[in-house]
Amino acid sequence: ANGTFIVQPSKTKTFGGCMEIKANLTISFEQGFITFLFNKNVANNTVYVDGVSFSLNYPFTKTGTQRYIANNASLHVFAAKIGHSYSCREESIYMGSGLYLDVNKDRMQAFNITNNDFGYRKCS
Repeated sequence: ANGTFIVQPSKTKTFGGCMEIKANLTISFEQGFITFLFNKNVANNTVYVDGVSFSLNYPFTKTGTQRYIANNASLHVFAAKIGHSYSCREESIYMGSGLYLDVNKDRMQAFNITNNDFGYRKCS
């Protein structure tokens, strides 16, 4: 199947967790979820996403709804200094098996959030 599914921000729920050097963020919606795994490298003063997974139930073909599952645990994307946020217009992550996760108009930050607000914005 070939197609595009667009996550509607107003129809999502988020949850996650944070430990000393690892954090996760899951964005859930009616058709599935996307999970980002963050890693903090104190020696390099950076935070980055080192894993992404998703599950999507959607009818891209006339035969009905199918389940698409992908996991990429060998990434180093969305990097920013600790205490800063990452924000760019477009990123495309190859998830394997012909599946891509395109991230548009994002802003994310794990660790060192001050006054419940994002830190300085970075795009690499």
